[in-house]
Amino acid sequence: MKISRRASSLPLLSWIFIVLVVSGAIIMLGYLIRDLIRDGWTINWWDLIIWAFLVIIAEKFVISLPRGGAFVTVGAAVDFAIIVLFGPAIAALFGLLGALVNSWLARKVPFYKLLFNMGQYVLTLGTAAIVFRALGGDISDSGIGSSILPFLVCVPVYFFVNNALICLIIAFTEKISPIRVWLVNFRWTVGHDLILAPLGLVVALLYKVSIWSIFVFLAPLALARYVYKLYMDLRGAYFDSIAALASALDASDPYTKGHSDRVTKYAVQTARAMKSSEREIETIEFAGRLHDIGKIGIDRSILRKRSKLNDREWSEMQKHPVMGSEIAGKLKFMKEAEDYVNYHHERYDGKGYPKGLKGEEIPVGARILGVVDAFDAMTSDRPYRPALAIEEAVRELERGAGQQFDPIVVDVFVKLIRNGELKVEGHKVKEPEPKPQQNSKQELDLKPVKRTPQFSK
Repeated sequence: MKISRRASSLPLLSWIFIVLVVSGAIIMLGYLIRDLIRDGWTINWWDLIIWAFLVIIAEKFVISLPRGGAFVTVGAAVDFAIIVLFGPAIAALFGLLGALVNSWLARKVPFYKLLFNMGQYVLTLGTAAIVFRALGGDISDSGIGSSILPFLVCVPVYFFVNNALICLIIAFTEKISPIRVWLVNFRWTVGHDLILAPLGLVVALLYKVSIWSIFVFLAPLALARYVYKLYMDLRGAYFDSIAALASALDASDPYTKGHSDRVTKYAVQTARAMKSSEREIETIEFAGRLHDIGKIGIDRSILRKRSKLNDREWSEMQKHPVMGSEIAGKLKFMKEAEDYVNYHHERYDGKGYPKGLKGEEIPVGARILGVVDAFDAMTSDRPYRPALAIEEAVRELERGAGQQFDPIVVDVFVKLIRNGELKVEGHKVKEPEPKPQQNSKQELDLKPVKRTPQFSK
C-alpha cells in the first residue's frame, strides 16, 4: 500500500514525518547492505530479473482506497515471497523498485511523495524480513516446517508497519485521527491481506522447486486482484449512489440544497470533539448523509409548503425517519447507521418521534444529528421563514437544551462555534429579482396620435 496525495502543500508535521521515514529507511538500508556484503552474498542476475518482472507486474495494477489518495496492489504476495527467499537487504531493495515502478506508472509524482513511498516500503519489507530471519525463518535447507511460525509473525509485522506509516502521513496531512484513516481505508483490506500472505509463501516454495513454476502464480494473483477490486468498486458504488441520492434530494428543493453535506460536516466535528470512537464517527458520517433520505417518499407539496402543516400533513412528515432507516438497513455498508437515521427527530424530553424515546434511550449519534440538523435548519432559509442569525440559532439551541436537545451535545457544539473551530455555512435562497417596473409612458409609448377626421357623406 502506498500514498499518492495530490495536495500541492503539506503541513509542517507531515514534512517532519517524511524526513523521519526517509532517514530511518536510509539507516536501515545501509546496515542491511553492509551485512549483505560482509556475508559474501553472490548475485544471481537471472533470479533478480525474474523477480523484478514479477514486482513490476504486481505493482502495475493498483486499487484506489477511499481516503487520502492511498491505494493497494497485489504486490504484497510478491513481497512475502521475496522476504522468505532472499532476506532483509534484497527485500528492502525490491521495495525500492516497487515504489519506483508505481511512481513511474502514476507519472508526475512529486519528489517528496516518491521519497516517502520508497522510505516506507524499505521500512516495511526490511522490518518484516528481519523479524522472519531473527525467529529462524529459512526455507533454503531445513524445509518449510521451521519457517511456519516466523512467517506467521512477520505477516502482521509487515501490515502493521505499512498501515501505520500510511495512516500517520494521511492523518498528519488531513489533520484527522490515524485510527479514522485505518477504519476508512484499511479495515476493508484485511481479507485481501489474508489471501495474499499465504499466496506469497506458496510462490516461494514453488520457486524452490522450479524457477518457471512461479509463473503459475500469475493466475491466482490476477484473480485476487480482480476479486478485491470488484469488492472495492461495489463498496464505492454503494456510497456514491447514496451520496448522489441524498444530494439529488437536497438539490430538488432550493431551500435544502447542501443540507445533508452541512449536517454531516457539523455532526462529524461534534462527535470528534466529544471523543467518540472512530467507528462511531464513521457511522455518524454515513447517517448524516442519509438522515433525510426518507423524505424521498414524502409528498413534495408537504415539503415545500409555506404555511403551517395540518395534522394529516404533520403525520405524513413524521414517517420520513422510519422510511430513511429502512433504506439504510437494507444497505450492507450502512446498516449501523440505521438507528441514527431512525431516531434523529427524537427529543431529549421524550416528546419526539417516531417512538418517543427519552434521554439516554436515544443513541448518542442520533442526539448529535438532532442538534446539528436543527441548527442547520435554523440558519438556512425555509419556505415558511428566512434564516436566523447564527447567534440567534445558538440561543435557540441553548433554550432547548435538556428539553428538545441533549445538553451535553449542545454545549460541545456551541463551544465549537464560539471558539471558531466550526465554520457555519448556512444556506440562503436567492429569490428571483423582481423585474423593474417601467414608467407607464415608456411601457405604453404614449405619444400624441394624429387622428384622421371622419366625414360623413
